[in-house]
Formats: sequence, structure tokens, C-alpha cells
Amino acid sequence: MTMILKFELPSCRDCRELDKRVDSLVRKYPDIKVETHNLMLSLEARQRRVQVVPTVIVLKEGLEVIRIERLPTMEELEAVCT
Repeated sequence: MTMILKFELPSCRDCRELDKRVDSLVRKYPDIKVETHNLMLSLEARQRRVQVVPTVIVLKEGLEVIRIERLPTMEELEAVCT
């Protein structure tokens, strides 16, 4: 199973764009699971040592396969999630 962890802040413009890109990806690949975390409030963010937004972590079978600490392109998202 593929899971996308998104770490964001409400005031982040790139984070809002990330939401659109991930939503589009999930419509195309409905088996992908997504969790969204507020960087300032999330215990998950602290445990995974996320310090910048947006950050995307892709997990496959529970293991981190990639971490992108910026707004990824659709092509990057598709390549790591499929």
C-alpha cells in the first residue's frame, strides 16, 4: 500500500497547491492513502523530524521511500506513488 504524508501550514501557498496535486493524483489512483498533518501541531511531524513545509513523505508497505521538502511536480508525485 502507498501512503502519502503531507506536512503543511494553513498559511502556506505551496501547501494549498500541494493539496490540489495530491487530490488529482488520488482521483487517478484511488488506492493511494493520504494523511495531512499541520507541521506545528503534529506529533507525527516531530517523530519524523519534519521542519519545512510543504514536505511530502511517501510510504510503501510502511517504509519511507522518498521525502520531498518542497512542492513536488505532478510527475514526481506520480513517479514515486505508482
